[in-house]
Amino acid sequence: AKKAGLAAMFLTCTGICAGTIVSGSCFADGSQVLVWTPDGPKHLPIEFVEEGQGVQTVEDGRVAWTTVASNTRYEGSFPSVRLVVRTAGAQHVVTMTTMHLMPRFDGSSQRFEDATVVEASELKVGDLVPVVYGPSEVVGEVVATELVTLQRKTDLTTISGSVVANGVVASTLCETRSPSNTTSMGALLEEWKASHWPLWTFHA
Repeated sequence: AKKAGLAAMFLTCTGICAGTIVSGSCFADGSQVLVWTPDGPKHLPIEFVEEGQGVQTVEDGRVAWTTVASNTRYEGSFPSVRLVVRTAGAQHVVTMTTMHLMPRFDGSSQRFEDATVVEASELKVGDLVPVVYGPSEVVGEVVATELVTLQRKTDLTTISGSVVANGVVASTLCETRSPSNTTSMGALLEEWKASHWPLWTFHA
């Protein structure tokens, strides 16, 4: 019953998003996601994460868990960007489609929800982004970017609209537009959740 409900939810989401889900927020195969399993938290390649599983994200400045609403893999040719993000304790490398909506810290607040929303291709060396290191949300600095082309991509969507991939906090919104610089990630997530709320009640 759960699988059937999730499948119906995904089809409804595709209709709401007017087809943008295919070209929106997608990750490279092999991106590591922390998944809650019966044996406890375990890192899995994103393409193997299943609908209904719990995955790591951040909410209200804290590391949290959210539920996978859909996860679909595509083959083709997809313009993408490889980001190298460094913190005091580690270096994180994540590759995603160029139009993937990402948080960037532009002000004094360094919370995911307060970050400015930009497309992944707009991130530059020196930009600050949220990263999960150990049990905490911390600030990472973009130290390198590279435009690449993916032959395969994985489109994972969670009910919170966010996920941690290779340690970097990212949105999972089915959007392809680039919001204005005045749009915060928190405001965009609330707007997105409101339009998708009938879908998420399946998990209540």
